[in-house]
Amino acid sequence: MEKSTTKTRKDSYKESPMFPDKAYQLIAAVFYELVGNLKNYGRQMDIALFSVITMLSACFPRLYGTYFGKKVYPNLFGVVSGPPASGKSAMLLAKQIGDKIEAEYLRQNKENREEHRKKMEDWLIAKTGLPPEEPVEKHFLYPGNTTEPNFYSLLSKSDGIGTLVESETDVIARMVVQKFGDYTVILRKGFHHEPLTLSRKTFSEFISIECPKITLLLSGTPEQWPGLIKSAENGLFSRFCLYAYDDQPKFANPFSPDHIETVALFERFGEMIARKFFEAFGGPERAFRFTMDQEARFNAKFPDVVDEFYYEAGSEGVSIPIRMAVIFFRICMILTAVRNIDNHDGELVCHDGDFEATDLIVDVLLIHSHMVFSSLPASDDEAKELLADEELVKILPPTFESKAVAKVMAGKYGYSKRTAFRAIRRLLEKGLIHKVKLGNYRKGKPDDAK
Repeated sequence: MEKSTTKTRKDSYKESPMFPDKAYQLIAAVFYELVGNLKNYGRQMDIALFSVITMLSACFPRLYGTYFGKKVYPNLFGVVSGPPASGKSAMLLAKQIGDKIEAEYLRQNKENREEHRKKMEDWLIAKTGLPPEEPVEKHFLYPGNTTEPNFYSLLSKSDGIGTLVESETDVIARMVVQKFGDYTVILRKGFHHEPLTLSRKTFSEFISIECPKITLLLSGTPEQWPGLIKSAENGLFSRFCLYAYDDQPKFANPFSPDHIETVALFERFGEMIARKFFEAFGGPERAFRFTMDQEARFNAKFPDVVDEFYYEAGSEGVSIPIRMAVIFFRICMILTAVRNIDNHDGELVCHDGDFEATDLIVDVLLIHSHMVFSSLPASDDEAKELLADEELVKILPPTFESKAVAKVMAGKYGYSKRTAFRAIRRLLEKGLIHKVKLGNYRKGKPDDAK
């Protein structure tokens, strides 16, 4: 018998795919200009692109698409998961974009406070009428260690727009398990822009945010995940857009001009995006849509993906591709918005190159999500000893469906379906079985069947 451990499960992260070169070739040239200098630094170019896309999802609050008849905004929950000292810090390059927007809010807040101070002085001298109202302070970047009530307060003052960027996932994890309130409600409802309300009797306060637009950009190690996501069945997990890997850390020259130039490029790009953010903020909303051909391709793609996740990850895993579909739509929105950054006229139609690039990027992200999903605990199986792989292969017929494994392990050994699907993935990785078609497998390697 062998014990299932986080260490052995995350070994498969070493083989997680990277974004294909074609994706970089298809998207607007500005993206490669930003991250291209990181091409020879392992995963850093991928991490930087992933992080830029996530950060930009917060920067177009007036852009929306229609999805199931409702307005959907670009906001993403992006998470980079990898070992310590492995290049995750490339994520913080994208934070410079948010820093520029936050810096302008801080400037405005300071100016408003000074104006209020002068009005108060005049009021105290005149002693007539009501005192001037305190100015509302807006923010773009929120601290990760804020409380649930403070998060509501920040959102209500900042037009429902809030962005959290943290280089340590457990900072957010501590907020999720706070004693008072449920921080995950904000995230789960916020992902779909559902209204948020908070009533506090102590302060006679009622807060309502009609359309929250929340963005998360996090990084951390695989060991930090259980603190944030208690189990794979948690509805929060499928809302995350994941980039996961477990490559061996390598030393890089910290004095290379590549890094200096990249930081400078992000600095200038952030300044430009901040200008566009404030220019567009007071204007009307702008609609985004797919072409008819893109709609057809989108609707042809995801039924097969949902079926595959159902057969290989069970009903608990189906929410991943269903929410990845809306993430696909949002990434297209972001890429096309950047491509048309200087075009402010009329409806925004998805560029074919951006649709193609998103298709390639999302295929990679689906694999990463499946890997992390398979590594998370399900119910109480973690305390049980699992069948050794060779033992499991022996009790399976020469050809079988994935649900047959679930039936055998549930009926004879009392394991959940998720544990069974995880066992299938392990057998596939070891080459003890191979996939014949969706949900159908055969013992041995493909050549053995000949």
